[in-house]
Amino acid sequence: MPQYRGCSAVEWTIFNNERVGNTAHFLTEEYDGGPVILREWYEFPKDTNYQAIRVKVYTNGVTLAGKVLKKLMISEMKQKDGIQQDESLAKYLNPIPNDKFNEVVNI
Repeated sequence: MPQYRGCSAVEWTIFNNERVGNTAHFLTEEYDGGPVILREWYEFPKDTNYQAIRVKVYTNGVTLAGKVLKKLMISEMKQKDGIQQDESLAKYLNPIPNDKFNEVVNI
């Protein structure tokens, strides 16, 4: 989620009613700022609870990591080949406060 960086990215995304997904990127000295290798967005029915969203994000994240490793091994992709992130869209957020987290869990 390039727009949400740091911890609680999924929670902030849910709180702000935006798309939830996973992003794999190359590591750089910038926090969560390296070129993107792959990204995925997930669809959830309106009545999906927080725990189900988190489980899907975690399990799909593991699958995405496998896809990324395969892609890197087969294509010999290098950092220069990744998709540069638009730094003007980046939001570096602190951990979600308890009151907002409680709203996320109860959505």
